[in-house]
Amino acid sequence: MTAVPVPAHPAALARLLGPGRDTGSLDLVLNLTAIILLLRPFDVWWVSPFVLLGAGLCLLFPAVRGHAVTWWVLAGLIALRIVAVWPLSDNHIYLLAYWCLAVGLALGWLVSLVLIHVVEISVWAVFYRWQHCLGDAESAFYFSGVTYTTLGYGDLVLPLEWRLLAPLEGLTGILMCGLSAGLFFATVSAIYTPREQRA
Repeated sequence: MTAVPVPAHPAALARLLGPGRDTGSLDLVLNLTAIILLLRPFDVWWVSPFVLLGAGLCLLFPAVRGHAVTWWVLAGLIALRIVAVWPLSDNHIYLLAYWCLAVGLALGWLVSLVLIHVVEISVWAVFYRWQHCLGDAESAFYFSGVTYTTLGYGDLVLPLEWRLLAPLEGLTGILMCGLSAGLFFATVSAIYTPREQRA
């Protein structure tokens, strides 16, 4: 998606979004968009093969379909077509380019936010390990993840002198996840809200 490793399959997105979340509708939307790209006639000969290749790869490989970079590239190719045949007789191709870009941005934001949270969890885990609060790095990362996401299993606990850090990390996790959810919602709303309603 971006320069960082990204979960590329809808099952990986399901793990990121949490248990019980259905990514079937997301996969359906991405498949339908790829089919539209395959069926859309392109009159610019040097753009068509790349768009057809990208759309075909999206349909064949879920890993390609779930990547934001795929949709950014497709949006760029459609934008090249727009520039090449300016002015257009219809605006459907604009909407298609806009849609591909919106899908890429939404997937990119989602993965970027999750990776930021993983970094925050890792910082807490490194601190726990550095202060010898937990036995090994795996336990420190596990405890940090459970505490940050406020799951609170209770199978691992901090030593008595460090136990006040767990609620502090839990509070930090609640605030950061809430901030991320708000940022993601605002971004997606800005992408999909028509300009007439924003003004």
